[in-house]
Amino acid sequence: MIADNVLPFVLKQYLENHPQVEISVEIIESAEIEKAVLEERVDIGLSCLPCFSPELEQTLLFSDKVILVASHDGRDFESAPPLDEEELLASNYLLTHNHPSYWDELCYTIKQFYPTTRMMRVSQTHITKRFIAEGLGVSYLPSSSVRRELLEGRLLEVHTSAFPMPEAKTFAHTKYQHKTQNEFLRFLSRFRV
Repeated sequence: MIADNVLPFVLKQYLENHPQVEISVEIIESAEIEKAVLEERVDIGLSCLPCFSPELEQTLLFSDKVILVASHDGRDFESAPPLDEEELLASNYLLTHNHPSYWDELCYTIKQFYPTTRMMRVSQTHITKRFIAEGLGVSYLPSSSVRRELLEGRLLEVHTSAFPMPEAKTFAHTKYQHKTQNEFLRFLSRFRV
């Protein structure tokens, strides 16, 4: 998710200012990033999960609000009634587990408020967005991950008020503090995902 939503823009900007730097991007599942940094296979791990190793330093880069997203219903914003969270969850599959940190607790909460909700696990955010656009369900996603689809009108944000939404966080994990790493992290933290 980070590589798809954050890195293209940030890396382009960074490399324009630092053309001498060589970068290797490894796409690793969030659960494996901490291990990759510990084993020094990567210098910086960007993850949606916090790290637990005392050998690593963790920096919170971003905190993103999570929103309920549905496919565009074909109606215009002026005449269409607002989409209703309870109605959408009753009539669609809820696409879950596309973000590693908040889904277990969120699923429990949803079942407390909307016990008849049917769920479908979809492990990747970009696949979840495609499923939503095709009318296969709805999902709670980090707002930065659907910014473009919302602006283009392909997806719609649904107002929610039944329970507090979780936050999606992005962390940087490092084992050593090198000048280039610190400079990149300072640069990265200037951007709002």
